[in-house]
Parts: sequence; structure tokens; C-alpha cells
Amino acid sequence: MQQQALFTGLALCLATCVWGLTPKGTHSKSDVLLKDDTGGQRHALRICNAYTSNSPLEVSIDKKMLTAEVPIPYKACREMKSRLRPGDDIEFTFFNGSKGVFELTDLPAKSSILLLVVYRDIQEGSDSVAFHSHIFASVPGNTSQILALDSFNGPQKSQMLIAHQQAADNLGKADQEKLQYSEVVMVDGGNYKLELLDDKSKVQHSLDFAALDGESYVALRIGGLTARTSGETFLEELLVFPKSKPLSQARSSARAAKGLGLAAALLVAASLQF
Repeated sequence: MQQQALFTGLALCLATCVWGLTPKGTHSKSDVLLKDDTGGQRHALRICNAYTSNSPLEVSIDKKMLTAEVPIPYKACREMKSRLRPGDDIEFTFFNGSKGVFELTDLPAKSSILLLVVYRDIQEGSDSVAFHSHIFASVPGNTSQILALDSFNGPQKSQMLIAHQQAADNLGKADQEKLQYSEVVMVDGGNYKLELLDDKSKVQHSLDFAALDGESYVALRIGGLTARTSGETFLEELLVFPKSKPLSQARSSARAAKGLGLAAALLVAASLQF
């Protein structure tokens, strides 16, 4: 089975250029479904908590709490409903006192999915909060897009590999392709297997997930230390959001027969740390 080249082209831009997010102070924040008052476009805001702590994440917009009843726990993502306007402050607070603020200075002109991943940056300090941000562009209805992000806190390196689930079960690593961190790829809808391999090619974690046509996914490498001098660690794991229902065996098998064929998508991503 001949596979297509993994990446055919790539464009980069800071999320602040397009989305208009400006970090304020030393804080961090959460999820929303947005509506722009001017053009009437609807934007989904997804927030993932990859901050290695047992302290859950609270999110508010201009002092209005969005997670009052159910804060976002570690290794969880959420899409919430709210109305966003340019100039809004999105505030993120952990029960341990760590927090941060983003100012929304603009909204995309077209309906899109806005992603913010909160994680711990032990290089800057034990409680320092860092962010990955991304805007998913719309995709053709017969494909899905996957953004791979590395939010692991520690010196260990692992690569993320993807394969059709049936091919991975039957052929081992023959059908695997490497996902580059901070890059988006487009794939056919189907059932897939992700793996994290360390520098000795040992599998640290694996995860089965379904990619539905027209959906956008984030695949996160999470875990690591809670502080530079602390002995407490969180397991190195994979986290995929959203979670979709697996495709039927017949449908997934037909798509797997076509080969993996990952193609590069337009990337509009940035890592923000403060």
C-alpha cells in the first residue's frame, strides 16, 4: 500500500495575529460558544486543562463565571456556551492560586473553532502557566483535521504516531505515520490508534479514537512534573478532544484500505507562556 506524503505545505502565524488574544498579567483561562455582534458568526471555544495539578480550572469572562458548578479537572476539555465580544477578558484560575488573563481584541471573520490549552511550564517556575492556542479553519466534509500538541512537563522526549486502528492491529507499525507537534494534518474519517514512543522506541501510552468527517481534533501529550524540585509526577498520556463515537467496522475498514494519506492543513497556532 503506497502512502501519500505526510506534509505538502505549511503556513505559520501567531494566534494573536488572527484571533486577537493578548496575555495580561500572570494568569490562565477556559471554554465558550461565541457569537460576534457584528457579523453574526458563531465560534466554538474549546478549553483543555493540561496543567499538572489536582487543582481544577475555573474560567470566567469579564467576571462572569462559566465553570461555577463544574470546574474543568486535569486532563479534561470542554466546550461551553457564552457570548464573546472584542475587549472581553477571559480569566483562568486554579484552586491552588495560579491564574492568568487573556484579552480578546478581535474575533475571526468566519465561523471557526478556537482552542486554548492550559499547561504548566516548569522551566519558568513551579506554578508558571503556559498556553497553546489555535484556530481551526473549516475543512471539507469528507475529511477531519488533527492538531498534535506537546504539553508534557519534563525533559523526556516522545514522538506521536498515528495509524488506522485496523492496520495497527494487523500490521503493527507498518502503517504508522509521525505527527509533528504544533502542526495540523487532514485525514479521512475513520478509527485510528495513537501512540507515544520514547527515544528508545518504547510505547509510553496508546489511545484509540474515532475521527468523524468535518470535525476538528486536538491530540495532546500531557503529564510530567508538578514542579522543578518536586518528586510528584503525572503519567505521560495522550488526550484527544472531542471524543467521537467509533465508526462501524465496515465503514472504517473501507477507509483504512485507502491508506493513511495525511495531508498538511493551514496552521495558525502559537505557544504563549507567562
